[in-house]
Amino acid sequence: MNLGRPLWRTGPVTDPRLVRGFPVDYLAGVAAIEHDGRLIVATSSPAHDEYDCGGTGRHDCDESFLRLRDLSTGADIARLADAGGELASLLVIGGRLHAITANWLDPVRCWDVASGEAWTVAVPLEPVFCLATGHYREHQAVLFQTGRVLQVWDLATGDLVAQRHGRARAIGRLDGAWVWAGSSPGGPPSVRRLDDDSLVADLTQAGPRPVGMALTGSILAVARAGVVELHDLATGSTRPALTGHTRWPELAPVSIGGRPHLVTGSSYGQVRLWDLTADAPAAGARHADPITAAAFVPGHDGEVLVTGDGEGTLRRWRGRDGQPAGPPLADRTGPVRALAAWRDADRTVLATAGGDVNYGLDGDLRRWDLNRGTRIGPALPGHGGVTHRVALAEAGGRSVFLSGGNDRFLSLWDAATGEQVGHDETGKYPVDGLAVGQIDGRPTAVVSRAMHQPIRFFSLADWGQLELTGDADWNSDIVYGLIAGDAGPMMVTAGREPAVRVWALDGRVWRVRARVYAAAQRSAIAVTGRPRPMLAIGYADGALELLDPVTLTPLAAAAELPEPASELAFSESGDLAACYGIDVAVFASGTLG
Repeated sequence: MNLGRPLWRTGPVTDPRLVRGFPVDYLAGVAAIEHDGRLIVATSSPAHDEYDCGGTGRHDCDESFLRLRDLSTGADIARLADAGGELASLLVIGGRLHAITANWLDPVRCWDVASGEAWTVAVPLEPVFCLATGHYREHQAVLFQTGRVLQVWDLATGDLVAQRHGRARAIGRLDGAWVWAGSSPGGPPSVRRLDDDSLVADLTQAGPRPVGMALTGSILAVARAGVVELHDLATGSTRPALTGHTRWPELAPVSIGGRPHLVTGSSYGQVRLWDLTADAPAAGARHADPITAAAFVPGHDGEVLVTGDGEGTLRRWRGRDGQPAGPPLADRTGPVRALAAWRDADRTVLATAGGDVNYGLDGDLRRWDLNRGTRIGPALPGHGGVTHRVALAEAGGRSVFLSGGNDRFLSLWDAATGEQVGHDETGKYPVDGLAVGQIDGRPTAVVSRAMHQPIRFFSLADWGQLELTGDADWNSDIVYGLIAGDAGPMMVTAGREPAVRVWALDGRVWRVRARVYAAAQRSAIAVTGRPRPMLAIGYADGALELLDPVTLTPLAAAAELPEPASELAFSESGDLAACYGIDVAVFASGTLG
């Protein structure tokens, strides 16, 4: 397998709107300004959990700082200690560069970048959610949203000079006037003028659950998980989204030569500069929301890759060339979390799971006839708002599938009829990992659970538990695979420590056989035993590697994806699908021995 060259991929290889970028270990906020002929970008890093950081070992995660760099070269300009926070903005006062920082309920402060000196501008009584700076009437001002009030403070005097009720997600200037984007009490999302609260644009088309907004020129950027939507307020049209982000993108508008640009960054990945006046890449078949689940399924004309996204849409791709194998399918109103498929007589059946407990979105289980593109029977009950995992197995001479999720239970379903034939509580916390394989010659489900709980093993023959132990602490691990090795069963897990662990069963004890360490944080893992044992790992820097889980030797040269893999899936023939953002690439197994 040559991971350097995919068999096929969706989406453009490059986006002509992307000007440049540089990698970052961690950031919570981003700001940008053109000053003295340079484009300066500030990334804000508050103290954070080392397990949520892609730069563990390269910086002190307990430290709070604001780092300023020249975006053209990536060279450092300044580093302000104790200045990290969730929000930042840059401005020029008296010819000198300054930074405004805000962090939840901490004082809003203004920093002189050259001297490192700071003063308090305002002390918010409620959390601060968005931040902007500039001239407001006769004032050099900082504008921010706190609670349900948008406030304007004079930087020089520290006086509150204006305020407006509403819930702003972005503050900026449009046609020379200050506007804010968000929602008024009891009203739909909109853009309104700050001075008189008059309506500028309706944002109903922007959809629910944005995690951030920014206004640059007449373009409103709306951040969601992994993508940035672009809405042109002048024309009312929507432009193709910006992709290539991990988690939730932070946004910073900036004007360069009078042209609207946008700087984006996410908690680990890259800071990128986008020219919003450049031509967007040609549209093709791809998801509109980041891919959250993937599985290869058997088809009557070869294997088919099925992918699901955060908006509940399923897409089918021919495994051999990536051409659509049918129209998109509307699976649910919330995100698709997991997929499992099997052949049933003359049809291919797909089980889907998903949901979002925070937003009360659809967590039911569904079955699809993929040949017809139609649902099979009624929805099956999910697991307390979110079903995280599904897996296919053979038990008692029939095909079954398992599901687990937020309610802590593991369910067993007859694949043909949808009848629930098993249901057992796994413990105190939600199921976060599920794998199926053979132990002692019997079909077995391996279950991991959130919040520091031991891995458990369920026999699918009698639904009893196997009393197996581990020679190392596995209470924080997520199980990703159970496969057959030369000397017996092998299990792959990964936890909060920066390692993927391969376990071998020795009698009744699982022993750690190998560990995979990497400097970058993991973003996705997949394991298969067919046609041979293989372990694929995606990293936060976009790297993708393929290993023999027994020897940990590379099976192919590593690949570099345009962004971190969110999902990985193997086919029966050994092809590897790597999903990243709204796109997918498939690597062929042709050169594997």
